[in-house]
Amino acid sequence: MKHTYLVGINDISEKMESFQYNYQKMVVQIGVSSKGFTIIYQTGTSKSLNEVWESNIVEDATRKCMLIQLILFGNNPAFEKAIVMENDTRESKTFYSQRFFGLIDSDSNVDLTPIKDKSFITNYLISTVQSNYESGIAALFSYIFAKSKKSEEEKFTYYWRAFNGLYSSLAKEDNYHRNTNKDLDTEKSMIQNWIYNNEFTSDSVSKLFNRKVDKELSFEDVNRKFRRFGYIIRGKIAQTNWTQQDIYNALKAPGNTNTNLAQLLNLKDFLYPQDNSKMWVPIDDKKYIAHISLYSFLMAELAYQMRCDYFHARKPILLYTTATNQSIRSLKLVNVLLENYLDNNILRSVSEKIDFDRNTVEK
Repeated sequence: MKHTYLVGINDISEKMESFQYNYQKMVVQIGVSSKGFTIIYQTGTSKSLNEVWESNIVEDATRKCMLIQLILFGNNPAFEKAIVMENDTRESKTFYSQRFFGLIDSDSNVDLTPIKDKSFITNYLISTVQSNYESGIAALFSYIFAKSKKSEEEKFTYYWRAFNGLYSSLAKEDNYHRNTNKDLDTEKSMIQNWIYNNEFTSDSVSKLFNRKVDKELSFEDVNRKFRRFGYIIRGKIAQTNWTQQDIYNALKAPGNTNTNLAQLLNLKDFLYPQDNSKMWVPIDDKKYIAHISLYSFLMAELAYQMRCDYFHARKPILLYTTATNQSIRSLKLVNVLLENYLDNNILRSVSEKIDFDRNTVEK
């Protein structure tokens, strides 16, 4: 004899989006609206309502429903109450204990409306085991988490992880095309706008992190002095009078992004005069042309240096600070640049990257 159980969480009176997936040997049906969700499944074993509520299947389904609420409606759902019912006997019980809760800050409001293909992402979340989530989803989750944080250190931690996840997806995609002798232009929509004007492909990232400049110098030599150059930039950033809104305005203003940022941050001397999309990098008493723009340097190289400082505990997290502290000013700048880039790219690219991974596996 089959026993059907229904779990309704929060307000289940609204029309719902319906989904179905397999959990082990059982079929689970879920319905999700902006206000609540339902979980329905059958089992050949009779269970108490307490057992149903505490089961792994309900835990897994609830997590899926909360994710889908977030993706479809931008909600940050909080648990209020749950009704568990045995369909045949109509026996029911209400639970108020907060067994499920979100880890995103409760007052956050993340706008996910630009996601290109929500149905594909929701189906992916339902059908994929959490431990197998693709790096694009990991990047999306980190991005959402960063949006809900207030301190610059926390924002930076999760914006960096989101940025790193997208780079991992890009590198995987680029490697696939190279190994299969496919023309990268056939998937241009996936790799264009990596930073701006398609300048930040995995090749340029590799050059950036390997300290490639026009003159062939040893990695050890360039690495140490490139890092010192980052501290010079940080000092100038801290000394210049700008606000985070000024950075947003510079990114959106007409004209060359590198020129706008250079003028705002007093970094004009670091632009290569013949081509503002490249930089002069001082090493010892000479200047070398770097294969990166100022925008790329600030968002990727400077962020990478700060990632090493904080993630490897080279520098302590500040518990108290002044408004002009060099580390905080640098974090504010990097956070705006990372947020701006991720705002423009991550939501529209995640479904493409997941779809890409799926196609490469199928092939």
